[in-house]
Amino acid sequence: MKLMLKTKEYLNVQKIINFTLFISIAIALSIFDMLIPINLLLPGAKLGLSNIILVLLIKHYNLKELIIFQFIKITITTFIVGLFSVYLFSLSGGFLALFVMYGLYKIFKEKVSVYTLSMAGAISHNIGQIIFAIFYLKSFELIFYIPFLVLYGSITGFILAYIILKINPYVERKINENIR
Repeated sequence: MKLMLKTKEYLNVQKIINFTLFISIAIALSIFDMLIPINLLLPGAKLGLSNIILVLLIKHYNLKELIIFQFIKITITTFIVGLFSVYLFSLSGGFLALFVMYGLYKIFKEKVSVYTLSMAGAISHNIGQIIFAIFYLKSFELIFYIPFLVLYGSITGFILAYIILKINPYVERKINENIR
């Protein structure tokens, strides 16, 4: 049994199990996020709770895996909640956030803080959605909404980074279980 635990096949299966666990948690957080009535202050605004998982996974998964993660999370959440009108908005914001955070992490490695990653992800998610909305709705006035979303993204990104730092030891332990 010990020999099996050290094989590459076992490690790949364990990584897939962890991956699906994190997708499930991110979907649950996305659904919970939609139930919180934050958007009274800023229409369409959310806390972005599922980005907690994405920030935690950036240093453990490659870009291809993270793209798959983001696509599955957004698609399944859309099907569960039934808000198909926001699917393209979610994809545009979600992927811009992913690429910005992943790029920052790859360029700066351990020098970039969780606060920077989380805030950059929140801000870029908001900007991605506004850029998509401007072209989709042909309403260039939406550009004036960006400063409010940058401020909002900075605040929520900072709060989520604090949460990320609190749960990171537990996530690291779960991810590293497959190495033992």
